[in-house]
Amino acid sequence: MTDFFLFGSLRHAPLLTLVLGQPAGARAQPAVLADHQALLAGPRGPATLRGRPGQGADGLLLRGLSADEAERLAFWAGVTGCRAVDLNVDGVGVTGFVADAVSPERAFDFNAWQAQWAPLACLVAPEILGQFGRWPAEEFGEHRLKAIETRASARLRAPQRARPTRFDLEKDLVLKDRRLPYLNFFAMTEVDLQHRMFDGSMSEIMTRAAVTVGDASIVLPYDPVRDSVLLVQQFRAATYIAGDSAPWIWEAPAGLVDPGESPEDAAHREAGEEAKLTLSRLERVAGAYSSTGASSEFCHIFVGIADLEGAGALGGLASEGEDIHGEVMSFEAFNADLQAGRFVNLQLVAAGFWLALNRERLRAQG
Repeated sequence: MTDFFLFGSLRHAPLLTLVLGQPAGARAQPAVLADHQALLAGPRGPATLRGRPGQGADGLLLRGLSADEAERLAFWAGVTGCRAVDLNVDGVGVTGFVADAVSPERAFDFNAWQAQWAPLACLVAPEILGQFGRWPAEEFGEHRLKAIETRASARLRAPQRARPTRFDLEKDLVLKDRRLPYLNFFAMTEVDLQHRMFDGSMSEIMTRAAVTVGDASIVLPYDPVRDSVLLVQQFRAATYIAGDSAPWIWEAPAGLVDPGESPEDAAHREAGEEAKLTLSRLERVAGAYSSTGASSEFCHIFVGIADLEGAGALGGLASEGEDIHGEVMSFEAFNADLQAGRFVNLQLVAAGFWLALNRERLRAQG
C-alpha cells in the first residue's frame, strides 16, 4: 500500500474529499518535507518542489488509501499537470506529485491559494473526477481543463447577478441528481430536479439538460471620429449543424472570460486577439443569458471605442483553431444591414441597436 505526501492544493480538505470520493479523515496527518520548498507552478496551481537546504515544505502524510482512491488521486494529478515522484518524509518512503514548470518562481502560499482559488478548484474537481475511468489522464487535454475552469469561474460569478424574486432556491428547488454525460470544450450537464410552481405546489421530478459554456465577453469596436465599426467573420460549426447555408457568420469580437479575469479584461483581450485592436474605453451594453432554455452562457456585451484607421485584417489564435477575417464598415452601411435583418448573431444585433441609440452621444464625446 502506497503512502502519499501532499504539499499543494490537496491540503485543502474539501478538495481532497472530492478527489478521493470520501473524506480522508485521520488517514491524513500534518507533515513536513525537510530541505524542500513548495513553489507555485501556475497562476492557480498546481504546486511543485525545489530542494532548499534548511527549509521545509508543509503538507499532509496520507496513508491507508484504497486502490480506487489512489487511482483517483493519480488521475487528478495527471489531469492538472503533475507527475509522481518518490519522496522521503521522516524516513518514510512516500509518493508525491510535482509539476515540471515553474514560471515565475514563487513560493506556494497555501493560505493565499485557499482564499483565492479553493472555491474554483472545488467546482472543477467534480467535473474532472466525473471522467475518471472514461479516459486516461494523459488524454484529458489542457483545452478540456481550461474549459472546465472557465465554466467553474462563471458559476462563481453567477450569484453576483442576484435579482428580485419571490422564489428561494433553498425552499423552492430540490436537486435530485447532477450528471455530466458529455465533456469536451463545451459540456452537457443533466439534472433531475423539482421546482416550486406558481400555484405553490412542487413539480414532478423532471430531467433537464443544458450546454454549459461559461461567461462570454462581446465587444463591438466603434470609431466615433470615422463613424465606423469593425466586424469579424468566421466559420461557426453550430450554424452549419443547424442547417444554415451560410455558416461564415458576421459577429463582434468575442470570447470566454478566463478564470481570474473580469469581463472587461476579456473584452480588451479579445479585441486584441481577434481584431488586432487596442480599445480606449468600454461602454457597457447589457449582460444577459444567450439562450435561457438551452445554455448556461452569460454574455457581457460592450461597445468598445477605438481608432479604426487601417484596421481590418486576419486575426485569431492559431492555437485555438481560429481563422478570423476583420472588416471595417461605415455605420450607415452597418445600420442598413442591421435594420434589414442581415445579421444573425444575437449579441451583435443587441450591440448594434444599442449603438444606434447612443451613437450621437459617443460622437459628441469623441
